[in-house]
Amino acid sequence: MPAPQISAEDVARMSPDLQNVLFLAQGGQKTVFSCEIEGEPLVAKFLLVEESASGNGKSATQAAGTLSEVTSRALREIGTMEQIDTPTLAKLGPIRLTPIAINGQQLLFYTEEKIEGKDLKTLLNERGVLTIEEMKCLGCDIATAIDNLWQIERIHRDIKPGNIMLRNDIGRFVLLDMGMRAPATEASPLLL
Repeated sequence: MPAPQISAEDVARMSPDLQNVLFLAQGGQKTVFSCEIEGEPLVAKFLLVEESASGNGKSATQAAGTLSEVTSRALREIGTMEQIDTPTLAKLGPIRLTPIAINGQQLLFYTEEKIEGKDLKTLLNERGVLTIEEMKCLGCDIATAIDNLWQIERIHRDIKPGNIMLRNDIGRFVLLDMGMRAPATEASPLLL
């Protein structure tokens, strides 16, 4: 399922609670914007709702008792974010999973805290290496994030440099984008 084709202007028009909306990124299944709600910096993530497998032409939010893979994954991600409280994982923002229609597309969106900093991929491309202290911090912080997920029987299936952010404010690493996460009991030991 592709990412939604929407602009910052579309988002601002359809979601008046979001101010200072700016396009950040598009990839995988999400289109992401930076924004603010009452001065709080956040990101808003939008997902295109798949048609349900029932073939009746109704969107996943309309199909009785049938959730699309995208909707199910988003619900699991939100549920996980609600259960976790650690500085090593992004926190859910004030808008929970909300259906919205933009340009004829049926979408789901939610907000999460905006992490100011650089992702590990960018840091490595710019500098080539991390300092010894940064490497120790990276190992401890990502291990803490994984442990917190494991405690609620979840795994993160997309750990990569682009999904690890070094926070400007406290110098800690944060694991982002839990959309690929699934119940640990469903995971193969090879995925750990």
